Parts: sequence; structure tokens; C-alpha cells
Amino acid sequence: MPITHAVPGIDRSFPTLCCPPPARVDEVLGRAVNNRLMDWAERTGLPPGAVATLRAADFGRYAMLLHPDTDNPESLLLAARWLVAVFTIDDYCTDDPCLGADPAALAARYALVLPALDHPPLPAEQAPDLAHALAADPMLVTVTSSLAHLALHATPSQIARIRHEYLELLIACATQAAWHHTGHTPALWMYLTSRSLNNFHPATTLIDVVGGYEVPADLYFEPRVRRATLLAATSANMVNDLYSVAKDQAADAGELNCPTVIAASQHCSLAEAIDRTVDVHNTLMRDFETQCLELADIQSPALHRYLTGLQTWVAGNREWHSQSPRYHKTSTPRTPGGVSDSV
Repeated sequence: MPITHAVPGIDRSFPTLCCPPPARVDEVLGRAVNNRLMDWAERTGLPPGAVATLRAADFGRYAMLLHPDTDNPESLLLAARWLVAVFTIDDYCTDDPCLGADPAALAARYALVLPALDHPPLPAEQAPDLAHALAADPMLVTVTSSLAHLALHATPSQIARIRHEYLELLIACATQAAWHHTGHTPALWMYLTSRSLNNFHPATTLIDVVGGYEVPADLYFEPRVRRATLLAATSANMVNDLYSVAKDQAADAGELNCPTVIAASQHCSLAEAIDRTVDVHNTLMRDFETQCLELADIQSPALHRYLTGLQTWVAGNREWHSQSPRYHKTSTPRTPGGVSDSV
């Protein structure tokens, strides 16, 4: 088991977490994607320290694990770049004070993230000022560059979907930042409501894009399909909360995650709150599996490929969180072809 940020009484293997093993573990492919990703990250203007942190986090491996229906490194690079953009915005704007995250400045910083997602048609006199502001901030370059790359491979409908889900995430991030700024701990139902928007949905939107097919918009946004997507994306965030809690506790930054919300609202120990967070995750996963079964009557090969993609996505997400130095100080060698011993 890797040496992690230690929190007494916490078993970081989460043995009762209900999650399938990854559908593919190809370390050679993951390294190939990560090397391509780092070439791009250096071109965005991110400082060397940030690039080194990204290299260690291994987002190329993350993309390889999340999208086992393709072994094309360039297709996987679409996902890896977008993951970096999503995580970088979160770190720089919301999570990490060392990177300039400041709740008081959040609205101003998000004011530039929004046009990075969808360039507004400014009058000719003002357009160069916006272009300069977007190009001058490496954090924003990760967004504009990733979207430009995606637009070469995705349909306009898919790009609109990606933008929509990211905008929802930013709204929920702002809510959570306000809680952090004011020291407010929300009730569990409110936290989970926020997490249903501030989750991995902007990343799962790429499942069919990376796979080289498209779920038609009328199916993608069909209420039962959307519910399945949100259940998968939110359960993936419960995994993130579980693997983040030790890092957050070590940083002593007052970050909110499901275990800390449960511990505060239900007056229990952190170890008990982690067990209850595992229960929340498992309930979401069971509901996701049930929802997928209820969608079996829809005659759409693209939809059923997408639902399978959601299942393999959550599996790959758990494997990456179990190993990435983003959540672990050091890690043991990975077990080829399956879940590592530390999962």
C-alpha cells in the first residue's frame, strides 16, 4: 500500500467501496499519452513547477483508464487535455491558495473562464483586449486550447454539451467556495445537491467524443439517461472525496468534502464519516446500475455503448485516484492488468 497523507483510523484501501476493476490497464499507452500531454502543457505557458506536478499526477494514465474503447493516443489526448483544463481551473480558482485561489477573487476569475468557454461576440474595439486577457493566463489557455482541439473531433452538439456541463460545474464551484469563505458547513443533502453539479460530468461528456461516435442530443438529454450520467459522475466524485480527505486534512485548509460534511452534521468521527461516505457512494452506484437496466429497452447502439462507457469510466476513475501522486505522497508499483493492491 502506498505511503499516504496519514489520518489515524482511516483504511485507504476502502475495502467496501463497490466499484468494478478497470477495464484496461495499459501503462505503455498511458505513458505515451502523458508524454504528449506534457508537450502541450509546456506550450500553454504553465510554470515549470505546475508542469512537473501535472506530469507526476499522470493525467495521461487517467485518460487511458477512463476510455478503454480506444487505444489511439491522439484520441485519448482529447480527454487528457480536457481533464487538465478542468482540474487546473479548480486548483487555481477554488482549491489551492498557493496557486492564487482566493474566495474573494473567485467571481472575477470566473468572469474570464466563461468567455474562455464560449467567446462572446464583442465589438471590434474590445475584442483584442479579451483575446489578450485569455492568452496571457496559462490557466485559461488550457481551456481555450483544449476546446479548440476538441472542436476538430466533436460535433457542434457535443461541444455545446461540453460547454453546458462545465458552466454548471462553475456555478456549483462558486457555491462551495462561498461555504468555504464563510466557514459554513452545509447539510449533507445540500452538499450532495451541489455535488450533483460540481462533479465529473464535464469529463464524462467526452465518452462518445473520444470513442469516435455520438449519442444524439435527444437521447443524451433524455431524463433517464441524464439521471444515469449524473449518478455515475457523482459517485465518481465520492471517490474523489474519499481519496482527497487525507490530503485536505494534512493541508488544514478547511476544504469541504463528503466525509467532513458528514462528520460535522452527524457529529461522528472522521473515520465513521468515511464509512458513511462509502455508503453514499455505493447507494449512488446501485442506483446507477438500476437506471442502466431500465434503459435497456431503448434501441440505440450508441446509447448502450455510452452507458458501458460510463461504467468503465467510473472504474478507471477509482483506479487513478488510488494511485495518482495527486492524492498520495508516494506509490508502489502498479499491478499490470487490473486493480492495484492499494485500491
